[in-house]
Amino acid sequence: MAARPDCILEGTIIRPKTVVTTAVAKGRVVSWNTSDSQCVHTAAAAAGDGIALEAGNVGDSIPVVPLAGNKGVVPVLVGTGGATRGQAAVVVADGVTNSGTLGAGTVLKNIVGYFTQSGVAGDWVGLALEKSASVSA
Repeated sequence: MAARPDCILEGTIIRPKTVVTTAVAKGRVVSWNTSDSQCVHTAAAAAGDGIALEAGNVGDSIPVVPLAGNKGVVPVLVGTGGATRGQAAVVVADGVTNSGTLGAGTVLKNIVGYFTQSGVAGDWVGLALEKSASVSA
């Protein structure tokens, strides 16, 4: 477990988003909703749009770092499967985890970034932001 998750926000875009549908936990990947000003928790295996820097209940405005176009490192909650420094990260039901081997195959993997630290489920680690997609077996 990282003693303190990496967090480098200098030059990073941060946008306020209103939480809709269900509460959002700090460090979780979020998706934009029906409006550019709204966000919801990202479903497992889906392509997320940003990282929540704070927790929020429905109706709260929270700061979110968009995945696309950022070069920052943000703290994220590690989900089932763990985090390995240098590995690509994907969204799972309880956070973000290793993507597994990428390359040959037909299973879509929506990458939200690359881990800068290692950890197990429930830990907080740094994630270098990058939105992309790949496939695996």
